Amino acid sequence: MTRRARSAAIFLVWIALLAPAAPRLGQSEGTRQKAMVEIPVDLQDGFKDDTVVISVEGRELLRDEAVSTRFQIGRAKSVKLQVPEGQTMLTVEVPTRNLRGTATVDTTKPQFVGISVTTQGELQVRVQEQPFGYL
Repeated sequence: MTRRARSAAIFLVWIALLAPAAPRLGQSEGTRQKAMVEIPVDLQDGFKDDTVVISVEGRELLRDEAVSTRFQIGRAKSVKLQVPEGQTMLTVEVPTRNLRGTATVDTTKPQFVGISVTTQGELQVRVQEQPFGYL
C-alpha cells in the first residue's frame, strides 16, 4: 500500500469514527432536536366557548376553539402534549378572555397539568405529580 493510499484510509476511518458525534447536515449544535416527553394536560373548570392555546418555547402545541367545561365532571378536555425533556416553561393563553399564564414542568418525574378559569376570571395553571380526579 502506498503512503498516499494509507493516509487516505486513515483519514476515512477517522471521519467514520467522528461522524456520530458531529451534527447532521444542516444542523448546528443549537438546532439539535431535544428528546420529547408526553405530558397529560386537562382543561378543567370555567371554560365556555373559549379558545385555548398552549405553547412551549414559542412553538404552539395546541390550539382549540369552542372549549366548554362539562360541569358534571369539571373537565372540558384532556390531551397529551409532546414537550422537551427536562424543565420547560408551558405557556397557556385564552385569547377569548385575554388571559395568559405560565407554569414550569419538570418531565424528569411524573407531571400532570390542570388548567382552569377561576370564578374571579383568572387563569390557573396547576402542576402536580398525581393525576387529577374526576367523577
